[in-house]
Amino acid sequence: MSVNIMMNNLAAISGKITPNFRPCPGNAGKALCMTDLAVERLSGYMDYIPLSISWRTADIMNYHIGEYIWTAGRFVSYNYHDLEGSHLNLSLLMKIFSFLDHTAKNENNIFLDGYLSRKPVMRTTPLGCKITDLLVAINYPYLQSDYIPCICWNNYALEASQFSRGTHVHIWGRIQSRNYKKSSNEGSICIRTAYEVCIWKIILPENKRF
Repeated sequence: MSVNIMMNNLAAISGKITPNFRPCPGNAGKALCMTDLAVERLSGYMDYIPLSISWRTADIMNYHIGEYIWTAGRFVSYNYHDLEGSHLNLSLLMKIFSFLDHTAKNENNIFLDGYLSRKPVMRTTPLGCKITDLLVAINYPYLQSDYIPCICWNNYALEASQFSRGTHVHIWGRIQSRNYKKSSNEGSICIRTAYEVCIWKIILPENKRF
């Protein structure tokens, strides 16, 4: 069986299957659902990476809750709307997977070949670290583009903050999750989860600089 792997957007991760199976938001009636893969960082922090899978695959994985898998595919994005407004949904569209021994080392790697869809924005954390936010558009011949939020730190952040919209970039990094607080329309505070690529290497392929 052939597997269509996009070489300009390729992620490979491994981790523990969680029981959080659910419909894809904004995709009611579609053949895909979602779950999360728990991937531990070296620091011990746990990232929960959303996977888009078929309901048939979900039936298989449901018998293996708490076990480890390796999977590869494309980190995809789409916008959907609900009563609270517009949202960007991000997930790893799983193409292949295999079960692992529980002692296997967690993997979390992604490569992106795309273009900056807007001017980078640099900010400073309360501890004085520089962070630059990038939004990378990944284009395909016969599919809608994916728009992937990425961040880079310190020296990379300073360099990337000077890039212009439309800059061609090659990015290597990992997919991460983080929680943040947001005020609802009623004034209450709710916890949301954001997903992004944390960059550990970035190259400008046109001039081989950086």
